[in-house]
Amino acid sequence: SLENMRLLFQEEFDLSKIFPNSEASLFRSFDSMDAALGLDYSFEKSQQSSLQTNERIFEGSAESVQSSYSTIFSTLRELNPKLGASFIDLGCGFGRLGLVIGLHRPDMTFAGYEFVEHRISMAKKSAAKLNLGGNINFYTQDLSESSFKIPEVDIYYMYDPFIGATYQLILKQLVQ
Repeated sequence: SLENMRLLFQEEFDLSKIFPNSEASLFRSFDSMDAALGLDYSFEKSQQSSLQTNERIFEGSAESVQSSYSTIFSTLRELNPKLGASFIDLGCGFGRLGLVIGLHRPDMTFAGYEFVEHRISMAKKSAAKLNLGGNINFYTQDLSESSFKIPEVDIYYMYDPFIGATYQLILKQLVQ
């Protein structure tokens, strides 16, 4: 099913030709892909964090603030990372990007940083279930901490994860 999803997103075509009696759409196709990867964040809809922060952690709306699989595949296609490239996702949520990289580009190294611990826990469980090895790593990290230094890699990725002050701190580090 993972290969079928990869092929599906490689070509942007009308799903009604493939599934004539289905309600299938690219907009909701991530549900099946998430299930295949072992991601089930339905419990988060009722979560309320005890974290004391100004960060936007998107409680109760995890599915709507993650990079879609079509965005992930399009981004990777456009970037066309070199063999052995290193990649960091700042605010990785449940690790969709890292899981896709692990499955489709095992030559790459990936580090995902996320503020919400249970999201990292789920990403790690999925990576282990998929036997992604040591090239795909997820870390619980408050990126607004001035003591955190972003490691140097080939590619950095962010999908609207921070408040303005954290953006400024992160962008300053990236420029340096």
